[in-house]
Amino acid sequence: MLGIERKRNEDMQRSEAVPHFRSEEDMSAEKSPDGYTPDRSERSEQTRPREMLSMGNSYGNVAVAANRNKEMTFTVSENRRHNSATLDNGHKRLDGERRRSAADLFGQAFTNRYDPTNGAFAYKTGKLQPEKRVVDRIKKYVEEKGQNTVETILPFFTMDRDKKRLKELEAETRRVKEQGQDAQELEHEKVQLSRAISQKEQMQARFIRKMRLAIIKARVIADEDRTERRTSANLSDGMDSPDAPPEDEGDILGDRLLDAVRGKKPKL
Repeated sequence: MLGIERKRNEDMQRSEAVPHFRSEEDMSAEKSPDGYTPDRSERSEQTRPREMLSMGNSYGNVAVAANRNKEMTFTVSENRRHNSATLDNGHKRLDGERRRSAADLFGQAFTNRYDPTNGAFAYKTGKLQPEKRVVDRIKKYVEEKGQNTVETILPFFTMDRDKKRLKELEAETRRVKEQGQDAQELEHEKVQLSRAISQKEQMQARFIRKMRLAIIKARVIADEDRTERRTSANLSDGMDSPDAPPEDEGDILGDRLLDAVRGKKPKL
């Protein structure tokens, strides 16, 4: 297990492995989420998932989508692996007609029926949820069931294990030094792991901010008949978060989305 975690952290240092958020290209929110084929129940105008946020690196893609019933779908899929053979379709896309589901209090996790641990992944909420709650529910599933695609494409989901390992290293380093032995290798691992944790904390904070903006967009798309209201208000059901975006960022995006829904050209 430690070898796998170390390799993931090493891969994260590669520039091609750093996730990049894509710009708001489709303000009408008509694009389907990357790596996900809806099942029959998700193909009407009310239930069809529309992409709100997209990010990815050369290894895979992440998308956040929502429909007009205010259900949110989070998807993760792979394109390739470093120094690995070509991936099959089950890694690149989750087929809604052939998926396996696991329900929890706020929604359902979906995996590839034939390879639930290594294939593409999706999590669907019963209604729009605060961004941190969605991340926590996915993290809980990953910790309990295991999901390598999520951990590879979004490495901050392994951060709790990294922090636990760092504490073990600190205790082991003290013990080795007390015994008068060389702790140089342990110290080196500590430095590398601390650096990885710092990167993952920054990545998680940025991802949560982007998730919050995706929820702004989802609320607009799901409520087109009342777009005169300010969409930056009541963003996360009263949830106050230190990772919230600056107020002007939310206001600007809210105005752009309202214009898009009305059919106007987005303001730059």
